[in-house]
Amino acid sequence: MHRIDTPTAQKDKFGAGKNGFSRGNPQTGVPATDLDDDYFDAIQEELAGLVESGGITLDKADCGQFFKVLKLMFAANTDSIGAFAALVGAANKLPYFTGSKSAALADLTAFAREILAQTNAAGVISKIGLGTAVTKGVGTGTGQIPDMSAFASGTNHFKLPSGYIVQWGSGQSSNGAFVSTFQIPFTSANYCLIPIVYSTTEHQTSQLLTQAVSHKQI
Repeated sequence: MHRIDTPTAQKDKFGAGKNGFSRGNPQTGVPATDLDDDYFDAIQEELAGLVESGGITLDKADCGQFFKVLKLMFAANTDSIGAFAALVGAANKLPYFTGSKSAALADLTAFAREILAQTNAAGVISKIGLGTAVTKGVGTGTGQIPDMSAFASGTNHFKLPSGYIVQWGSGQSSNGAFVSTFQIPFTSANYCLIPIVYSTTEHQTSQLLTQAVSHKQI
């Protein structure tokens, strides 16, 4: 769009570079402002383009199309616009909706603005000081972080994410030996057996020897 710029336009009527119209004065020889096709085309296309942007087909017989497109643009959002319009802006505040017809202001700290200024996830992670753990997936593979399901446990045993199983048992021997059966049979080998004596006859010397009988027992 443009302001009238024909040779007879009143120069700078509304300020520097803001021409206007003049009715002219025949007594002083000042001509009225001439109109040209450029000016009318500009007005026509500005208005017609706005109407068409609302999906409305231009209709010569309908003189209310401009108002219709304004209603399409603003009427549907009247409550939302009104909610924001009711707010009194202040420094370091961020408006947000509290309902379909209401809004409020929340604090927007300098730190929050720095986070919002980041352009990618890596920038946000760095800004809030998170380490590399936050980028790891959940699982028991290389470079993953196990969740609690990887630490299954039960009677006299628990499992580690690596697949190792820790088991224990107890018993009483009256002849110098006893057999303890694992809750879960080891699939290949017993890596480590640790015997612990927790009660002996007073003044009696005790010697311990632990031996794997099978993948199921010690």
